[in-house]
Amino acid sequence: VQILFVGGNEIQARYDASILDELAAHWPGVEIRFEHTGWSSNWGRDVDRLVKHANQCDAVVIMRMIRTILGRTLREKVRCPWVACTGTGRGMMLQSIQEAAVLAVTQRG
Repeated sequence: VQILFVGGNEIQARYDASILDELAAHWPGVEIRFEHTGWSSNWGRDVDRLVKHANQCDAVVIMRMIRTILGRTLREKVRCPWVACTGTGRGMMLQSIQEAAVLAVTQRG
């Protein structure tokens, strides 16, 4: 299962390694790629790449810490299921990724 996590900034990026470790230990077969977009107003230069990658994944997690129009564009253009990450901490990030993994497996049948 491949999941793209989009949103957050350098604070959330600090959690990436521990989340990857926990997923490897408890959720083998789940691959996650983090794209911490920060608050840059230059999101337009990244949107096509993010949409392309998202559409190659089984699910996408979109964090609330994202530029509004970038989030809206992703939700409109991704063809796979997406899950909202409504918190900013490690626990909510991990919970959203796990929810996306379950959703992706369920979608596969």
